[in-house]
Amino acid sequence: MIFSKKNKVNILILVAICIFAGTIYYLVDRKVYIFEGIAGPFKSSILYASDDTPIDRYSKGAESRLAILLTDPDAPWLGLARLR
Repeated sequence: MIFSKKNKVNILILVAICIFAGTIYYLVDRKVYIFEGIAGPFKSSILYASDDTPIDRYSKGAESRLAILLTDPDAPWLGLARLR
């Protein structure tokens, strides 16, 4: 026998927990809030093409600095460097 009775029960409990957690995540994360009297932007936002920014541009720092460990130079890290 591959699975003992105890292992089967543990697997069923784990599956039930996963289904429960997935259901809760789906129900909680999918809410839309509507505020009366507030309208969104009238024009569509323009998304510009992103360009690769060299790491050297931000290597010297400024008055307020944030250390970012870059393990992947192609990662989208620029948003972190521009936080203020």
